[in-house]
Order: sequence, then structure tokens, then C-alpha cells
Amino acid sequence: PGQVEIVASSPEIGEARESLAINYKGPTITIAFNPEFLMAPLRNLVADEVHLHLIDDISPGVLRTGTNFLYVLMPMRVNSRAEPTSSPRFSIRLCASIVSSASSSPR
Repeated sequence: PGQVEIVASSPEIGEARESLAINYKGPTITIAFNPEFLMAPLRNLVADEVHLHLIDDISPGVLRTGTNFLYVLMPMRVNSRAEPTSSPRFSIRLCASIVSSASSSPR
């Protein structure tokens, strides 16, 4: 059991966060993608389930479905929280353990 935290941020709009329980057993990975490049294939898929395969925070992510669909997604460099980002980004953080409700409150 694990958790994925999905963060979308934009300098003009702000930030949104969502956490979901997932089946993940591995190291914590924080990776960011350009939201337009991530949404492009998702807008055109009719599959109910999409798998995002990640190796680490600097390797490309791979989107797959149960059909003959493969999409390679290059990550963006994740800035430290001290540095403001100048472009929209979509970040994913995979954690190997479930975060309690007390520690998953908005930051």
C-alpha cells in the first residue's frame, strides 16, 4: 500500500493538491511534467484505466493502456520550494507508506 500526491501549480492560478491511496511499494519519487504534454494523450484516450510507469525522478515516464498505446513523457526539473516556478507544472509524488490524515493536511 502506498500513496500518490498529485500537485498542479501555475504562477497565475496557484496550486492544487490531491492524495490517493495506490498499490505502490518502492522509494519516494517526486517528478514533474508539463501539464500540456501530460494531458494531450489523456484527452484522446477512451480507456478507463491508464498506467504511468516511473523509474526515478529524472527518467522519462511512460503512459500505457491495455491496448497498443504507449506515450513517453519527459520530466521537468523540480524546483525547490524556495524558488518560485515560472511555468505551469504537474508534479507527482509516490510514497511507499500511507500518510496519516494528520500529516496530509494542506501545507
